[in-house]
Amino acid sequence: MGGSPEIDYLVIGEGVVSLSTAHYIKKNSPKSRVVVVDKNPGPGMGDTSRSAAMFRVFFSSRVNVMITKSSVEFYKHVEKSLGRDLGIRYLGYLFLADIEELERMRPALDAAEKLGGSYRVVEREELRRQGFNIDVSHDDKARATGIPDIDSNIYVPRAGTPDPDPLVKFYKASYRSLGGEVIYNNPC
Repeated sequence: MGGSPEIDYLVIGEGVVSLSTAHYIKKNSPKSRVVVVDKNPGPGMGDTSRSAAMFRVFFSSRVNVMITKSSVEFYKHVEKSLGRDLGIRYLGYLFLADIEELERMRPALDAAEKLGGSYRVVEREELRRQGFNIDVSHDDKARATGIPDIDSNIYVPRAGTPDPDPLVKFYKASYRSLGGEVIYNNPC
């Protein structure tokens, strides 16, 4: 960077995780020089652009619950208080399982419920009525990969997806408004 002032924080990549990290570093340390470098010519063009960006507020880890709850609350704040449409859709989250997998998951499900999460078991016939193909063991690809027939399923209602593009643009604008720097087309 030849003659440039020293960089206090260097963040690699300009996806949603990197930009949000850079944003909070700059916000909490405004006098620091925070620089984001990315090999692409614009924000969110790496893994973020290929992400489904799903979230769920349902984990058996207290830390994960705290992180996801605070993230979802922040997304709501951005949409309602700041007027930025993040394209959030609350869709729920469905874990497909056979009977053995459901039993293996029970301790984690119970722990997640104790931490404030909610779920319900969706039975096989309900899935069939909704158009799911639950009898997959006869399929060559399913058999080759060891996928069993679907017996029971866990539905988590507090889950959904934001549109990754507006979320990246929000963090980029916020980070830049705090004086953050970005260098594009850098092979890192």
